[in-house]
Amino acid sequence: MGLTNLDEQFTFYASYHHDTVNKLIHILCVWPIIWSALVLTQYVPIEVSPTFLSLTAIHPINFPLVAAVFYASVYISMDKRAGTLAAALMLFCLFTSRKAYLSTDLYGYPIWQVMLLIQIVAWGLQFVGHGAFEHRAPALLDNLIQAVVMAPLFVFLEVMFAFGYRKDFQEKMWKNVEREIAKLNAENKKK
Repeated sequence: MGLTNLDEQFTFYASYHHDTVNKLIHILCVWPIIWSALVLTQYVPIEVSPTFLSLTAIHPINFPLVAAVFYASVYISMDKRAGTLAAALMLFCLFTSRKAYLSTDLYGYPIWQVMLLIQIVAWGLQFVGHGAFEHRAPALLDNLIQAVVMAPLFVFLEVMFAFGYRKDFQEKMWKNVEREIAKLNAENKKK
């Protein structure tokens, strides 16, 4: 399965996220997880700031920058229009995460504690969504990298679909998802 093959990636991820309540939970939680993770990884003390690069005046070369550029490029290669918008959102998250990191506190609490709380609550809600509504383990238990890379674009596409984006693609993907779920259910019955 190719990392930038949108049909395969969407089918994989959506087969774990077909319940409406679980999808809504993910729509509300995935991007805050990404943003707070970018803030937290700003604390990793590996940073390169060569003076010949004007980019470092905006953001140092560090793990969050590399991760955000990776996500942005994967999303653009998956879907030019939605991927470009998701990439712009990812870069917005990157730059605002740096600003949050540099602010050091939020309402009197150290910023890292607030970000950790966001992580705990958002991940907790997603696990509740899978257990109580989806009745299926999260995708990250079967393929961590694929799930972590696809989650932000998946929820972004779900919002775009609600506004009429690529209806033909949406219908095709959900038919693929239904087939994948039927196949997984048949395999589980054999066990």
